[in-house]
Amino acid sequence: RCRPKVSQPLPQPVMLQTSFSIPEKPAYTNAQLAAFAQEEDIQQILFTAEQYLGRTLSPKDNETLIYLYDELGFSYELIDYLIEYCVSNNKRRMRYIEKTALNWAEAGITTLEQAKAQTSLFSNKYYPVMRAMGICDHSPAEIERKYINKWLDKLGFPMEIVIEACNRTIAALHKPSFAYADKILTSWNQQGAATMADIHRLDKLHHQAADTPVTTGNTNGFNNFSQHNYDFDELEKQLLTSRK
Repeated sequence: RCRPKVSQPLPQPVMLQTSFSIPEKPAYTNAQLAAFAQEEDIQQILFTAEQYLGRTLSPKDNETLIYLYDELGFSYELIDYLIEYCVSNNKRRMRYIEKTALNWAEAGITTLEQAKAQTSLFSNKYYPVMRAMGICDHSPAEIERKYINKWLDKLGFPMEIVIEACNRTIAALHKPSFAYADKILTSWNQQGAATMADIHRLDKLHHQAADTPVTTGNTNGFNNFSQHNYDFDELEKQLLTSRK
């Protein structure tokens, strides 16, 4: 299930290095594993992981956690937060934990503070849109993040309007489509709409114009934004006039 929406200000993006080369996971010998098992940090990591996951770790689990510590250079505190973060999102498989760690390493996350800032950014910026699209089974992919960044940063829409476009997308298509929502938001931006009040004005103008429909011959499916066929040029003129 989707996690409840947390209303907080968006954190500033963390400037991280992106040139980190991910080392391959080595095939640890029994002697190496035994030596690691004597280290206090490793003992804490393995104990903490078992507490969070609620099960006894397998030898492969132990090797993965040692790899994060030994090869990726993650501290005990960072691994502790990593596991807590994954479990809080109902992801308890070690493969998912390892993949998240690799993503962090590729992004240059090396400290607890960086990890908290990055996860806060995802929780407040990306996940509300993912939830609105009904997507709760995976983290936003790169193309999805690009769309969301465009809507919130480039176009400057508040989250409320982005969520409205997502809701209309689902209502119209009965499935998520970032391309469809992008068409809606781009059109709103082109018409100068910046608030929900502007969107409501466009809706009202559409309903008024519906009494005298104009046939354009354009059958592009994107015209029907939740049953709205806007004459964008005319509506833009009316919207700007109504603001004077």
